[in-house]
Amino acid sequence: MKLKFRIILYVLTLMFVAFSTSVFFNWLILTEEIKILRNEQVENTFYNYFNNINKITEQMQYNAASVARAGEMFYSLHQQNNNLLVETDLSLFLQKTLTKNSNILGTGIWYEPYKFGESKKYLGPYAFWQNDSVAVTWEYNLPSYDYLSQDWYTIAIPKKTDSIETRKTDFFVTPPYMDKLDNKNVIFITLSHRMYDSENAMLGISSTDWSIEVLDNLLSEIYITPNSFVTMIDQKTGNILYDAKVENLMQNYKKNNFYKNINIDTLKINTLNIVKDAKIEDEEFDIYYSVNNLGFVFVIAVNRKEAYSVLNKVNKINVFVVSVTLFLTALFLYLMITRIMLPFEHFIKIVKRFANFELDVRAKIKRNDEVGRLAKTFNDMADTMQKYSETMEEYNKNLEQKVEARTQEIREKNEELLQQHEELQTQSEELITLTESLSTTNQHLNEQNDELESQKIIIEQHNKSIISSINYARTIQDMLLPTKEYLQTFFDIDIFYLPKDIVSGDFYWLATKNLDTEVQTIFFAIADCTGHGVPGAFMSLIGGKILDYLIYQKNEENPSDILYLLDKEIINTLHQNKTTNSDGMDIGLCKFEKNTNTQNIKLTFAGAKNNIYIYSQSNGFIVFKGDRKNIGGQKENEIKFINNEIILQQGDIIYLATDGFTDQCNDDRKNYYKTNFIKLLQKISILSVYQQMNIIREEFFKYKQNAEQRDDVTVIVLKI
Repeated sequence: MKLKFRIILYVLTLMFVAFSTSVFFNWLILTEEIKILRNEQVENTFYNYFNNINKITEQMQYNAASVARAGEMFYSLHQQNNNLLVETDLSLFLQKTLTKNSNILGTGIWYEPYKFGESKKYLGPYAFWQNDSVAVTWEYNLPSYDYLSQDWYTIAIPKKTDSIETRKTDFFVTPPYMDKLDNKNVIFITLSHRMYDSENAMLGISSTDWSIEVLDNLLSEIYITPNSFVTMIDQKTGNILYDAKVENLMQNYKKNNFYKNINIDTLKINTLNIVKDAKIEDEEFDIYYSVNNLGFVFVIAVNRKEAYSVLNKVNKINVFVVSVTLFLTALFLYLMITRIMLPFEHFIKIVKRFANFELDVRAKIKRNDEVGRLAKTFNDMADTMQKYSETMEEYNKNLEQKVEARTQEIREKNEELLQQHEELQTQSEELITLTESLSTTNQHLNEQNDELESQKIIIEQHNKSIISSINYARTIQDMLLPTKEYLQTFFDIDIFYLPKDIVSGDFYWLATKNLDTEVQTIFFAIADCTGHGVPGAFMSLIGGKILDYLIYQKNEENPSDILYLLDKEIINTLHQNKTTNSDGMDIGLCKFEKNTNTQNIKLTFAGAKNNIYIYSQSNGFIVFKGDRKNIGGQKENEIKFINNEIILQQGDIIYLATDGFTDQCNDDRKNYYKTNFIKLLQKISILSVYQQMNIIREEFFKYKQNAEQRDDVTVIVLKI
């Protein structure tokens, strides 16, 4: 390619890149602004209608709870006056309630068997709309109907439920079901609310029947783009409750390709979830969805092509501007560079002739610009090259004569070297004879050394295998411990962890619950298992797994109860009731409860032969002593542990340690003791966590001197 075309191409490329980059970034900024604005509009629409849905469902729950409270009140009045005819009062109350709430299709109060005497197993009036007026019926009190076994009753009070139980929830919802209303199919739900007597015994339930037609009317108002769509799904059953296509109602959403991009099983209540660029029937959608506390999943799917259609116009304008600019620039560059390159083309012809050994050719260009200076420089170079060529011819003749003389000298030297080689070969044969004699002697010595070496290798292999296995066990143990980086996401914390052997009988452990709620819960423990090395490490693995089981599967949250159950699990796991095994552990367990609104932190501590030390900014230095009972081992009597509680402030410091530090002796065989440890903590408590831990490490090694380490050592400094 000619130079002028390369220059035009380079300049055009540079301009295209610069101009296109500018246009591209402007387009990106404009595109992003349009997308942000459009997304905000969709999110505002979503939140507006989602809040309206919540208001309606909250009203449903409020009405169910109000009817339940009334049912409890009527029962209480009857208990005070057995002659009171509650049937009449119940009927009047339900009529008034239904009259005031036209959205409720029916409501009832249903009591547990024989609550109003041995002659009345069933007592449950039901009010409903009939020809624009409210009617009350007692016909569901018959054994043939047996409301006690109906789904809407057993969902709140299962048949095997005790009369007194912990109130996890009093509110229950039946799965949606299809029924007739005004000669058309309508989706219904029944809300059941438990009732209790004054002694917290199960009294019965209230029920309210709702049609979600009021939600249909609300959702039908939503419009985003022509091909965007709105739906509502029941989270428990996966059935579609609202859809523009009637044939989809009460069908499972997973059977419809429109909903293959969402998963409603693990949604968090009132949390917006967004799926970008979802493919639905060859079109891209942005899907917005969330679930309320009644289990209704509200979904808006926005057609991206329609939502961002304005971007297509911007793209066409950008392409047109770039194309016109490049064409005009190319035309201008061609005309300008063609004029500039004419003298260069003449100069190139002269250079080609000089390259073909026409050493007398010269450039005949006389100009006062860069081209003229280049031609003069070429002519000077040509003169020099011509003189150099003549000099080199003379030099080559002299060089040939010198090479021939040097070759003769090399032949003579080779003959002398050949004679010296023959003499060296004779001496080499004499050395070989002597070497064979020495080799026989060395062979006997080598055979003895080989036998000793093979025994040494076998012993080293056994030791290496054992050490390798223990080192791998240390790797596994380290992986099971929470990392310092992970712990520092919850606390300002540092750890002094020094096993006596490769693996350790000490361990520390962390578990979290409810991190996405108002009150966050963090469990943290430090433990010293029986023994150290491999036996202690096995006990630490067992202890950590049992703690995980109690927190995450048994859902235990009381530290004293957790230690009690840990003791039971250790005894059962190691069969200590049937054997003489008495292994166990000393442990300190902390439960931190942080209120994200008030930032208050409540600490609950329970210990088994393990203490906790607290530096409180308001109360000074505090020691909570653990119970003088260890975990595991054979026991004559059942043990209980005691909780200690304190409210912590930002800046308070927690110290946890096993007895490896305080039991360490120095060269004089004297232990460090807990009193000295407490004085050390009091002295350094005003420093940062990092500085405190450095001082603790230095103090340990300074006191230990050259004495052997007696036990595994773990010290933890934790700042709130």
